[in-house]
Amino acid sequence: MILAKAIRDNLWKSIACAALLEIHLVIAVVYFPDFEENIEAIKKLVPFEAFKKTIEAAATRGFDGYLALQHFFKAANTFGTFAAVFFGMGAVAGEVERHTIEFLLSRPYSRTRILATKYVVGALGLVLPLLVVSLTAIPLARLVDEPVTARHVLLQTAHCSLFLLTLYSLTFALSAWMSDAPRVAFCVLGIAVVEFSLTVVKEAARWSIYRLADMNVLVEILKDKGLPWGLDLGLASASAALFAVALLRFQRRDF
Repeated sequence: MILAKAIRDNLWKSIACAALLEIHLVIAVVYFPDFEENIEAIKKLVPFEAFKKTIEAAATRGFDGYLALQHFFKAANTFGTFAAVFFGMGAVAGEVERHTIEFLLSRPYSRTRILATKYVVGALGLVLPLLVVSLTAIPLARLVDEPVTARHVLLQTAHCSLFLLTLYSLTFALSAWMSDAPRVAFCVLGIAVVEFSLTVVKEAARWSIYRLADMNVLVEILKDKGLPWGLDLGLASASAALFAVALLRFQRRDF
């Protein structure tokens, strides 16, 4: 019952997320020859030095770097941020708004099981579209006669998924604390906008959370250095801690 409801609540979100990512990926792949031919002109049009360096980092790795730039850095960080908020904002706050929380808690399940089910289904709904769409980059690359290394695609997907899960976990925790889903979304998206803005300010860029999934990290993966285990363990630990906060609040909350 709880699992089926969680799947129904998240399935259409996953489908929409996958569709947007796939459309963006197809357009990006088809545009690659133009990007490769006009790289110098593109760099001149970019307004911020940080973005110019990002494009230069992508250009040095050929199609793999371009894919990292367009799909993992740009699409995963932008669409993914909105998706993470979208999946997490209504987990608890949405139930409170719809006045269905009492019915949910009346079921013969512990609060821990209810919240854990919601969290896991939402997390899978967020990361599975990224995985599926990322894998389609391998056959799509044939459209432009470029090779793609499956290992690189999977490693970048894993890292970006952990980053997005941290944003999802933050949203989920706030949803467990608050009763207004739009306010949850406003808080997290407000933080995201500020953090992303820091990436273009040289003196403040190191304080941006988006440095954790920027082109520098992705290029290191493309250099066959594997996953940044210290960083990824930190992201996983942050997600676990945020879920623990959500669970503590949910168990004690009097709705």
